[in-house]
Amino acid sequence: MRVIQLSDLHLGPEDHDVPRRREHNAVAWANARHTARWLGNQPDAPSLVVVITGDLTDAGHVNPEEFGPAMEWLTALRAAVGRVLIVPGNHDTGNFVTAPQATPTITPCYVDQWATQVGPDRFVHAADGHRLLGLHSQLWSSGLPEEAAQLAWLREQLDAAAAAAETVHVFQHAPLFLNRPDEVRGDVGTYWCPGSAARDRVWAALNRPHVQTLASGHVHRRRAQGRGRAEDGAEDGAENGAEDQLHAVWCPALSGTHSDAAYFPRGPEAGTHALPTWTLSPGRTQFTWTETRQPVRTRQVR
Repeated sequence: MRVIQLSDLHLGPEDHDVPRRREHNAVAWANARHTARWLGNQPDAPSLVVVITGDLTDAGHVNPEEFGPAMEWLTALRAAVGRVLIVPGNHDTGNFVTAPQATPTITPCYVDQWATQVGPDRFVHAADGHRLLGLHSQLWSSGLPEEAAQLAWLREQLDAAAAAAETVHVFQHAPLFLNRPDEVRGDVGTYWCPGSAARDRVWAALNRPHVQTLASGHVHRRRAQGRGRAEDGAEDGAENGAEDQLHAVWCPALSGTHSDAAYFPRGPEAGTHALPTWTLSPGRTQFTWTETRQPVRTRQVR
C-alpha cells in the first residue's frame, strides 16, 4: 500500500473581490488541479491511498459556499485513485478554543456543517498489516462531546490495532506539538496546537510501541522528525522501522504558501514543496518525500 499525504489546499473563491486573495486562490486551485491529475496518472493510481489532512477550503466554516467547488474537486480525485481519506482543518471547522487571538473557534454548527458538506470527520483504514487513523484535530481542547467521543474511539482503535499486530499511522490537521510533546508554548503556539491538557491526553493514548507515525499539516512547513532529532526536508529515503520510534511529519501546504516562522529551525528544504509518501507492507514502513516542484510563496509568521 502506498500512501500520499496532501494538506492545506485552501480552495477559496477564484473570483474573490480582493485582488490579493484572488491571486492566492488561483495558485491554490492550479496546484490542486495539477496534483489531482498527477496522482491519477501514477502507475499505482488504482490502489493509491491519498490522505488529506484538512483545510480543504479557505474559509468554509464561515463561507459554506466554498464547499461546493471543493467537493467537485474531491469527487474527481476519488474517481482517479484507489481511496481518498480526509479530515477537517481549522479553515473548515474553526480554530482551537484555546487560541483566543484566532477567531472564529470551533462550534457544533461548524462540526455539523462539515458532516453535511463532506462527511465523517475521522477515518480508519486497515490493510497490509497497517492501520491508518484520521482525527479531527480541532476537537482537541474544545470541550465538545465529540472530543471525548473521539478520544474514546482513538483508544479503541489503538487497542484493536495492537490485537491485530498492526502498525498505526495517525493523521490530523494540527500537530500535537511543534518540537516536543512536553514543550511549553507561548501565545503563538496556542494557534498551532491544542492546549497542553488536551495534548497530554492524546499523547498518552498515542505513546505506544505500535504507533509509528503522527502526520499533520497546518503549519505550512515541510518537516519531519523522529524522537531525539529534527530535520527540515532531510528525510528522503529514510526508513523508520523501529517500533518505538514515533515519526512526526508536517506536510507543507498544497496551496503553495510557506511559513517562515521562528518556531521551526531553518533547513535547506524548508521553502520547497513535497508530498509525504509512505510505502507500507507487512512489518515494514518506508517514508520519503515526493518532490512536486510546485511554486512556493513565503510568508513570515511569528
